[in-house]
Amino acid sequence: MLFKDWKIPIKKASKRIRMVGDIAQIEKSLEEKVFKVDITNRKKSQINYITGKKISISDRLRNRLNNVILNKNHAWGYLSFLIMTFIGMWLGFGLGKFLNNYGVSVILGVVGSTLPYMYLTFKIRAVDRDKDKKLLMVMGNIVATYMTRDSFPLSVEEVLPTIPEPLYRHFKLFIDEIKHFGADNLMDASLRLANAVNNYYFYEFMQLAIQSEYGESGLKYTMKSIPTDYERYLEKNEKYSRIISDCNIEFIMRILLFPIVIGFIRVISSDYYNILTNTIIGKILLFGVMIVYVVATIIFRKYNKDIKLEL
Repeated sequence: MLFKDWKIPIKKASKRIRMVGDIAQIEKSLEEKVFKVDITNRKKSQINYITGKKISISDRLRNRLNNVILNKNHAWGYLSFLIMTFIGMWLGFGLGKFLNNYGVSVILGVVGSTLPYMYLTFKIRAVDRDKDKKLLMVMGNIVATYMTRDSFPLSVEEVLPTIPEPLYRHFKLFIDEIKHFGADNLMDASLRLANAVNNYYFYEFMQLAIQSEYGESGLKYTMKSIPTDYERYLEKNEKYSRIISDCNIEFIMRILLFPIVIGFIRVISSDYYNILTNTIIGKILLFGVMIVYVVATIIFRKYNKDIKLEL
């Protein structure tokens, strides 16, 4: 009787592993049933946006999550995002349990669940800033080559091996479109490239390139001014970017100071730590401080926007 059914739990475990083994199927299910990014829901969202219909809080939250998760600047998917969200929630709740405070556990669980989203938004912004800096070099190389060539696509193709990621894939697609669909597709391919890069100066750069290719050949010399203006724009905004970065670091250090202080109290005085974690007054005080920190963080994130100085 002891060894009769020893294979049953192994079979059940292997069956469950096979059920979750198809990552692509899980991703597709999450997209369709949880985050609702299928074609039908996209059309509904577009119709609501055009008609000006008020969007519910859940739909706004879902759209914001979709914009972050589907961004090309990271390799996460829906499944990895949910896994990291649950891990962050579990760690936050566990830290609150360690402090013997259920109120703090709930707060830290909620805060921990937002960490993956905050990490992805930070990564997206960092990649975008890096892309903008690399774009200056790319435009300069294209202009230098275009001055000695009669074709803008050929100039792009010549400098293509020197274009870094994440810009490379956009320019490679541009060249592939021209090769497969011919020069007649130049305008559509150029506009798609400009929209993919999503930079004001590059959009003006591509507009001049289109007009130059369609007969206004003198405009290609005007294109030389755009990298120069863009370089001045980056230099001016880099100054304000450093100011914002210093403010962010200072605020993060103040947030991290709180758990350090609690750990310090635990080390130097077990009596004070016991008051803080095992008495009603201490628990209420700790819960109130956590509320203040969370509200301060929300306000800081709301008003902490990147400064963009237009020239």
